[in-house]
Amino acid sequence: MTLSDNPMRTPRFKHTANLSTLYNINAGGNVGTRIEVVGDSDNAAYEWIIRNADGSVQAHSDDAYGIPEVALRDALIAYYQEASTSKN
Repeated sequence: MTLSDNPMRTPRFKHTANLSTLYNINAGGNVGTRIEVVGDSDNAAYEWIIRNADGSVQAHSDDAYGIPEVALRDALIAYYQEASTSKN
C-alpha cells in the first residue's frame, strides 16, 4: 500500500503530488516517530511529513520544495525544535 492509498494518514498538499517516498528515517527521539520526504520527482516537488508511531501525521510541510534534501533538512529542524520546546 502506498501513502496515497490511505488518505486518513496522508496529508493533501496544495502543490505537490505524493507519488513516492524518497526518505523514510527514524526520528530518534521518540520510538516509532518517522520523518518522510515524499513527492513527485518528475516535477521536482517535495514535502516532509513527521509521523507518530501509529502512522498518524504529527506535522507536515506544504511548501513544494525543489530539492528533497532541503525538505529533509527542514523536517529535521521542525522535529528537533518541537522536541526541545516540549521538554521545557
